[in-house]
Amino acid sequence: MSWLIFWYWLYDTPKNQPRLQAAEYDYIHSDLDEQQQLEAGNTDKVGWSTLLGFRQTWAFVLGKFLTDGIWWFYLFWLPDFLKEQYGLTKSGLALPTAVVYIIATSGAFLGVGCP
Repeated sequence: MSWLIFWYWLYDTPKNQPRLQAAEYDYIHSDLDEQQQLEAGNTDKVGWSTLLGFRQTWAFVLGKFLTDGIWWFYLFWLPDFLKEQYGLTKSGLALPTAVVYIIATSGAFLGVGCP
């Protein structure tokens, strides 16, 4: 959580960043394709065949594959699991389910959890 404080304090867009030197700003915006597309107003969509050629796309797919099963278990099957295994009623399900969701959300915000 403490990293959010530093990020909020230090982060700004390159245009408004006082610690960014002119050479760094120019380097960030030196992509000619980007400049040409912005000047032409060209916002063509990228096709799936192009996206599947990037390693980053496959890294995202692998990450989703590894974490989504657990996350969907938390969202949909956890209450039913707790009811069937431990006989919890609707009011008894609320606290354990909420604790799991709070831990997952806290982990996501703290950067230590995947779901």
